[in-house]
Amino acid sequence: MIGKIEDQLYVGDKEITKYADKLRKYGVTTILNITGEDLKVPIGGIGIFNYALPSQELLPTEIQKTVDKLTIISRDIQTLKDNQNVVLIVCPDGKNQSILAAGYYLITKCGHPYMSTIKTLETLYFTEQQKTEDLDEIARVEMASNPYVPVQEITQEQLRLYSKQRDERRAIQCLTIASFSKLLRIAGGAKK
Repeated sequence: MIGKIEDQLYVGDKEITKYADKLRKYGVTTILNITGEDLKVPIGGIGIFNYALPSQELLPTEIQKTVDKLTIISRDIQTLKDNQNVVLIVCPDGKNQSILAAGYYLITKCGHPYMSTIKTLETLYFTEQQKTEDLDEIARVEMASNPYVPVQEITQEQLRLYSKQRDERRAIQCLTIASFSKLLRIAGGAKK
């Protein structure tokens, strides 16, 4: 999978050997590799830069370190684009870290509003079911912490099912929607 974010900026998965035609078609000159693996590029003349981003849900202590890494990646994307490079950001599934890095770049270097960037990119990052599950959980936590809002009875079976779905989803994606949004809000100048 290769998807266009904007002119000169694409995201994709680690199976780039399958996309030699697309790499040529889009004129990709540079790959930002966030897979944590060595990539085999199917055509010559493409530069590769390697970066490391977390591949699992972030702990609160990891937020600043991740923001620092995203800042470096954004700076490098801007420099590459300023030098007429066409950049492809690659992560294992073409969604998690690559979409996060692209969003951070759009907000910090292009001045895109963070709320609209989050809304646009989360449609690429999360399925509708994943967004609903996370938003439902956020709402439950907020309601439970507010003594004036009656909390709906939640059965043990519902909690077990939700936990199972959340754990399955986290095994294949980097961040929940809450962490994804938090990192991009930080990029937009919101308080940590």
